[in-house]
Amino acid sequence: MDVTLYVTVAGDRVVMASRGLAATELIPQREKDTFRVSDYVVRFHRDDAGRVAHLTLDASRVEGIRYSRQPDHP
Repeated sequence: MDVTLYVTVAGDRVVMASRGLAATELIPQREKDTFRVSDYVVRFHRDDAGRVAHLTLDASRVEGIRYSRQPDHP
């Protein structure tokens, strides 16, 4: 799947967007680094330094769709 997700943090809000998905606030869940948006569960995975390295997206029928972090653009 050739999809780019754009995730931003604004204060205590986490917002995700992509082509076809308007900027949507992720709803925090009880488990650390886990959020819900619509019918999806988004989990952020951190590296040893604590920086988000990738996220996984679980849909209703497909789980573990992995999106790797790309370098920040200036």
